Amino acid sequence: MHPLSSVFEKNIPSVFERLEAMQQCADAGYPIRAVIMPIIPVNNWQDIYAGFLNQVLKTVPLTRITLGQVCSYPAAVQLMELKLGRQNLISGTLEKERSEDGRLRFPAKLRIEIYRHLIGTIKAKCSDLQIGLCLEDEDIFKALNMREAIGCCNCVL
Repeated sequence: MHPLSSVFEKNIPSVFERLEAMQQCADAGYPIRAVIMPIIPVNNWQDIYAGFLNQVLKTVPLTRITLGQVCSYPAAVQLMELKLGRQNLISGTLEKERSEDGRLRFPAKLRIEIYRHLIGTIKAKCSDLQIGLCLEDEDIFKALNMREAIGCCNCVL
């Protein structure tokens, strides 16, 4: 079991089962996209997510991968805190001020650091794979030199 899924994902198929289902769809001829979200900056996140991404990229032929971090409305954060406690890792890392869209996010500097690391990991393995960011501010796309990827999310065909 993936270390983060055992903490944050209960009563759902394992990462292995999800990758297997994606491969079955690919074998049937469907184009496959993946969303890695929410990315949470736990201890050793660099190695955890790099290992996970390498596993995904080795296992499934993707046409696009979309990365996303926590971006929740305050009411959703309150629900999360009821389940995980007020002192959970996510709540403690979120900025206190809402973004322009009313959501709470991790600080921009941290989001950029995480995305740079993960994009580098993806590009090292699959240099031509299309990468999107989910629900991100235009400034984040600019900082990552990804303006052309604005609107290239898995929500858009």
